[in-house]
Amino acid sequence: MRMLDEKTTVRIFLNDVGSPPGTFVALHPHYQDWAPYRIDVSPEKRNDILLFGAIRPYKRTEEFIELAASDPSHLYALVGAPNTSLYAAHLKRLAAPIGNLRTELGYLSDEELAAWIQASELVVLPYRSFYNSGAALLALSLARPVLVPQNEFTRALQNEIGEGWVNITEDFTKSAVDSALAAPRPRKPDLSKRSVEAHAKTNIAAYLAATAGA
Repeated sequence: MRMLDEKTTVRIFLNDVGSPPGTFVALHPHYQDWAPYRIDVSPEKRNDILLFGAIRPYKRTEEFIELAASDPSHLYALVGAPNTSLYAAHLKRLAAPIGNLRTELGYLSDEELAAWIQASELVVLPYRSFYNSGAALLALSLARPVLVPQNEFTRALQNEIGEGWVNITEDFTKSAVDSALAAPRPRKPDLSKRSVEAHAKTNIAAYLAATAGA
Protein backbone atom coordinates (compact mmCIF):
# COMPACT_ATOMS: atom_id res chain seq x y z
CA MET A 1 0.00 0.00 0.00
CA ARG A 2 2.83 2.41 0.79
CA MET A 3 4.35 1.88 -2.66
CA LEU A 4 0.98 2.50 -4.32
CA ASP A 5 0.46 5.59 -2.24
CA GLU A 6 3.86 6.93 -3.24
CA LYS A 7 3.00 6.50 -6.93
CA THR A 8 -0.42 8.15 -6.62
CA THR A 9 -0.48 11.58 -8.24
CA VAL A 10 -4.20 12.39 -8.13
CA ARG A 11 -6.72 11.73 -5.37
CA ILE A 12 -10.52 11.93 -5.45
CA PHE A 13 -12.53 12.51 -2.27
CA LEU A 14 -16.28 12.08 -1.80
CA ASN A 15 -16.50 14.88 0.73
CA ASP A 16 -15.31 18.48 0.96
CA VAL A 17 -14.53 18.08 4.65
CA GLY A 18 -10.93 17.03 5.24
CA SER A 19 -9.95 16.92 1.58
CA PRO A 20 -6.43 18.38 1.15
CA PRO A 21 -5.88 21.37 -1.16
CA GLY A 22 -5.25 20.44 -4.75
CA THR A 23 -7.32 17.25 -4.66
CA PHE A 24 -10.57 16.53 -6.50
CA VAL A 25 -13.91 16.32 -4.69
CA ALA A 26 -16.61 14.30 -6.43
CA LEU A 27 -19.65 14.52 -4.17
CA HIS A 28 -21.72 11.35 -3.93
CA PRO A 29 -24.43 11.83 -6.58
CA HIS A 30 -28.14 11.69 -5.84
CA TYR A 31 -30.52 8.99 -7.12
CA GLN A 32 -33.39 11.20 -8.24
CA ASP A 33 -33.11 10.21 -11.89
CA TRP A 34 -32.91 6.44 -11.40
CA ALA A 35 -36.06 4.78 -12.73
CA PRO A 36 -36.17 1.82 -10.25
CA TYR A 37 -36.70 4.29 -7.42
CA ARG A 38 -39.78 6.00 -8.88
CA ILE A 39 -42.51 3.56 -7.85
CA ASP A 40 -45.82 3.39 -6.04
CA VAL A 41 -45.83 2.58 -2.33
CA SER A 42 -47.48 -0.58 -1.02
CA PRO A 43 -49.77 0.17 1.95
CA GLU A 44 -48.51 -2.90 3.85
CA LYS A 45 -45.06 -1.33 4.09
CA ARG A 46 -46.27 1.85 5.81
CA ASN A 47 -44.08 2.83 8.77
CA ASP A 48 -42.95 5.93 10.62
CA ILE A 49 -39.26 5.30 11.23
CA LEU A 50 -36.90 3.27 9.04
CA LEU A 51 -33.36 1.93 9.22
CA PHE A 52 -32.27 0.28 5.98
CA GLY A 53 -29.24 -0.86 4.05
CA ALA A 54 -26.36 -3.25 4.60
CA ILE A 55 -26.82 -4.07 8.28
CA ARG A 56 -23.55 -4.07 10.21
CA PRO A 57 -22.70 -3.85 13.93
CA TYR A 58 -20.95 -0.47 13.54
CA LYS A 59 -24.27 0.98 12.38
CA ARG A 60 -25.67 0.54 15.92
CA THR A 61 -28.59 -1.56 14.79
CA GLU A 62 -29.15 -2.81 18.33
CA GLU A 63 -29.65 0.78 19.50
CA PHE A 64 -32.24 1.27 16.77
CA ILE A 65 -34.10 -1.78 18.09
CA GLU A 66 -33.88 -0.37 21.63
CA LEU A 67 -35.24 2.93 20.33
CA ALA A 68 -38.24 1.15 18.82
CA ALA A 69 -38.88 -0.64 22.11
CA SER A 70 -38.80 2.68 24.00
CA ASP A 71 -41.15 4.46 21.59
CA PRO A 72 -44.46 2.60 21.11
CA SER A 73 -46.02 5.76 19.66
CA HIS A 74 -44.33 5.11 16.31
CA LEU A 75 -44.11 2.16 13.95
CA TYR A 76 -40.49 1.20 13.19
CA ALA A 77 -39.02 -0.89 10.40
CA LEU A 78 -35.60 -2.51 10.01
CA VAL A 79 -34.85 -3.78 6.50
CA GLY A 80 -31.73 -4.97 4.75
CA ALA A 81 -29.14 -7.72 4.75
CA PRO A 82 -27.04 -8.44 7.87
CA ASN A 83 -23.44 -9.35 7.12
CA THR A 84 -23.71 -12.84 8.69
CA SER A 85 -26.45 -15.35 9.45
CA LEU A 86 -25.44 -15.28 13.12
CA TYR A 87 -25.93 -11.53 13.27
CA ALA A 88 -29.29 -11.86 11.51
CA ALA A 89 -30.43 -14.44 14.09
CA HIS A 90 -29.23 -12.17 16.90
CA LEU A 91 -31.23 -9.22 15.55
CA LYS A 92 -34.33 -11.35 15.03
CA ARG A 93 -34.20 -12.46 18.66
CA LEU A 94 -33.92 -8.85 19.84
CA ALA A 95 -36.74 -7.65 17.60
CA ALA A 96 -39.17 -10.52 18.19
CA PRO A 97 -40.88 -9.16 21.34
CA ILE A 98 -41.23 -5.59 20.05
CA GLY A 99 -44.71 -5.18 18.65
CA ASN A 100 -44.11 -1.87 16.85
CA LEU A 101 -40.99 -3.06 14.99
CA ARG A 102 -41.20 -4.78 11.62
CA THR A 103 -38.18 -6.51 10.13
CA GLU A 104 -37.26 -7.76 6.69
CA LEU A 105 -33.73 -9.09 6.98
CA GLY A 106 -32.24 -10.13 3.67
CA TYR A 107 -31.41 -8.86 0.22
CA LEU A 108 -33.92 -6.40 -1.25
CA SER A 109 -34.25 -5.39 -4.88
CA ASP A 110 -34.00 -1.70 -5.77
CA GLU A 111 -37.77 -1.59 -6.16
CA GLU A 112 -38.41 -3.24 -2.79
CA LEU A 113 -35.98 -0.93 -1.04
CA ALA A 114 -37.53 2.14 -2.65
CA ALA A 115 -40.97 1.00 -1.52
CA TRP A 116 -39.83 0.74 2.11
CA ILE A 117 -38.16 4.15 2.02
CA GLN A 118 -41.12 5.91 0.43
CA ALA A 119 -43.43 4.24 2.93
CA SER A 120 -41.55 5.87 5.82
CA GLU A 121 -41.71 9.34 7.35
CA LEU A 122 -38.11 9.45 8.63
CA VAL A 123 -34.93 7.46 7.97
CA VAL A 124 -32.73 6.98 11.03
CA LEU A 125 -29.03 6.20 10.49
CA PRO A 126 -27.44 5.86 13.96
CA TYR A 127 -23.95 4.98 12.70
CA ARG A 128 -20.89 5.07 14.93
CA SER A 129 -18.86 6.57 12.10
CA PHE A 130 -20.15 8.70 9.25
CA TYR A 131 -18.02 10.04 6.40
CA ASN A 132 -20.25 9.48 3.40
CA SER A 133 -23.56 7.63 3.24
CA GLY A 134 -25.24 6.30 0.14
CA ALA A 135 -28.21 5.40 2.36
CA ALA A 136 -28.63 9.03 3.41
CA LEU A 137 -28.42 10.22 -0.20
CA LEU A 138 -30.92 7.59 -1.33
CA ALA A 139 -33.41 8.60 1.39
CA LEU A 140 -33.01 12.28 0.51
CA SER A 141 -33.37 11.51 -3.19
CA LEU A 142 -36.75 9.99 -2.38
CA ALA A 143 -37.68 13.08 -0.35
CA ARG A 144 -37.40 11.43 3.05
CA PRO A 145 -35.63 13.33 5.85
CA VAL A 146 -32.80 11.65 7.74
CA LEU A 147 -31.66 11.63 11.36
CA VAL A 148 -27.89 11.16 11.60
CA PRO A 149 -25.11 11.39 14.23
CA GLN A 150 -23.41 14.70 14.86
CA ASN A 151 -19.94 15.14 13.38
CA GLU A 152 -18.17 17.46 10.95
CA PHE A 153 -19.34 15.50 7.92
CA THR A 154 -23.03 15.47 8.83
CA ARG A 155 -22.88 19.17 9.74
CA ALA A 156 -21.50 19.88 6.27
CA LEU A 157 -24.29 17.79 4.74
CA GLN A 158 -26.86 19.70 6.78
CA ASN A 159 -25.43 23.06 5.70
CA GLU A 160 -25.60 21.95 2.08
CA ILE A 161 -29.07 20.37 2.00
CA GLY A 162 -30.95 21.98 4.88
CA GLU A 163 -31.71 21.45 8.57
CA GLY A 164 -35.19 20.07 8.07
CA TRP A 165 -33.92 17.39 5.70
CA VAL A 166 -30.69 16.50 7.50
CA ASN A 167 -31.40 16.30 11.22
CA ILE A 168 -28.45 15.85 13.58
CA THR A 169 -28.40 14.40 17.08
CA GLU A 170 -25.93 13.19 19.68
CA ASP A 171 -28.41 10.71 21.14
CA PHE A 172 -30.91 8.63 19.22
CA THR A 173 -33.93 9.01 21.48
CA LYS A 174 -37.68 9.38 21.11
CA SER A 175 -37.23 13.12 21.61
CA ALA A 176 -34.73 13.30 18.74
CA VAL A 177 -37.11 11.34 16.51
CA ASP A 178 -40.06 13.58 17.39
CA SER A 179 -38.00 16.72 16.73
CA ALA A 180 -36.87 15.42 13.34
CA LEU A 181 -40.41 14.50 12.35
CA ALA A 182 -41.71 17.93 13.35
CA ALA A 183 -38.88 19.95 11.78
CA PRO A 184 -40.05 22.38 9.08
CA ARG A 185 -38.56 21.76 5.64
CA PRO A 186 -39.07 22.80 2.01
CA ARG A 187 -41.10 20.48 -0.20
CA LYS A 188 -37.95 18.88 -1.61
CA PRO A 189 -34.30 18.76 -0.50
CA ASP A 190 -31.73 20.75 -2.47
CA LEU A 191 -29.52 18.14 -4.14
CA SER A 192 -28.39 20.41 -6.97
CA LYS A 193 -24.70 19.96 -6.18
CA ARG A 194 -24.97 16.18 -6.47
CA SER A 195 -25.96 15.51 -10.05
CA VAL A 196 -24.53 12.49 -11.82
CA GLU A 197 -23.19 14.84 -14.50
CA ALA A 198 -21.20 16.89 -11.97
CA HIS A 199 -19.82 13.71 -10.40
CA ALA A 200 -18.77 12.39 -13.82
CA LYS A 201 -17.11 15.67 -14.82
CA THR A 202 -14.97 15.67 -11.69
CA ASN A 203 -13.86 12.08 -12.27
CA ILE A 204 -13.01 12.84 -15.90
CA ALA A 205 -11.02 15.92 -14.86
CA ALA A 206 -9.11 13.85 -12.31
CA TYR A 207 -8.35 11.18 -14.92
CA LEU A 208 -7.10 13.78 -17.39
CA ALA A 209 -4.92 15.36 -14.70
CA ALA A 210 -3.46 11.96 -13.84
CA THR A 211 -2.72 11.01 -17.45
CA ALA A 212 -1.24 14.43 -18.21
CA GLY A 213 1.33 13.86 -15.50
CA ALA A 214 2.10 10.27 -16.48
